[in-house]
Amino acid sequence: MNIEQIIRTYFNSHFSDATRRKFAWWLVNSPDEEKAKETTMEHIWEESIGRIDMQTLNDLEGLRSKMKYNGMESGNASGRRGYWLAAAAVALIAVTALTTYLIHSKLMTSGDEFVHISVPNGQTRQLYLEDSTSVTINAGTTLIYPRHFSKDKRNVFLIGEANFDIMKDAARPFTVETQSINVTALGTKFDVQAYPDATTASTTLEEGRTQVEIVEPDTKTSGMKYMMTPNQNLTFHRGSGEVALTEVNAKRRLSWEKGNLIFEGEDFKTILQALERKYNVTIICEHTERMGGEYYVKFHADESLTEALDILNKLSHHFTYKQEENTVYITPVK
Repeated sequence: MNIEQIIRTYFNSHFSDATRRKFAWWLVNSPDEEKAKETTMEHIWEESIGRIDMQTLNDLEGLRSKMKYNGMESGNASGRRGYWLAAAAVALIAVTALTTYLIHSKLMTSGDEFVHISVPNGQTRQLYLEDSTSVTINAGTTLIYPRHFSKDKRNVFLIGEANFDIMKDAARPFTVETQSINVTALGTKFDVQAYPDATTASTTLEEGRTQVEIVEPDTKTSGMKYMMTPNQNLTFHRGSGEVALTEVNAKRRLSWEKGNLIFEGEDFKTILQALERKYNVTIICEHTERMGGEYYVKFHADESLTEALDILNKLSHHFTYKQEENTVYITPVK
């Protein structure tokens, strides 16, 4: 599955604003196949320019100013490419469902038919692919996959987190592609987590064997491959390019599909992001740096958000919080 197919597949239907923004973030920040993205998104921008409103143009002008301030908008090829991708991302967020349908109908070409599933915060979803592979999709996740796999491979594209129980097929390896890592297996059960706003991408193997390739460019581990055995977790740190391969209890770690949340040595921000996805809320925390350290905690499936926050508050750092509709405000205790 290439970048052009992913972009065109995305425009096949209407997504929520949150999902559009996640996709736009990934589009601008992922340096993979830049020429293909540039060409495809230039066409999308050209097709949509006559239908977007003044607010979109104001957003674009603000974006242009920021890029000029950061030296991105220049006469060189990389500057122009950055501008086009940013402009296209603005259009991507702003255009209506009708516009995306019109764009899609003009840009789609003959070939494989792709399906995309977007699971909102507060929900999970299980589905079966054409080959009987079972996929459990976590909250805040988008999965793109071909309706019919090819004769020699089975590739899907993931933004977020999902558990995969792969149907064995030695002739057709199964690959989960993300922005930072690709995970390939012949027949196995594993999890892949690659949320666009997270600083890490990771995979945990429960059964079988997998091969993980680092695909995020411009990092010291780019292109490196790792073989995994059951009860191992591989975490790729996007900023530094560091890779950590550790022993874990995979069944326990992957119990989020049963509604549990388990954190072993995670930071406070990562836990808040997971709570946002599970309970479909926005959590605003002032002075997150005061909540430093590694957290080891388990939240059960039947616990409410209030109960989860109370448990978290009993750990080494303390805070006060209040909830106003779907927004939670957290303030560390001085």
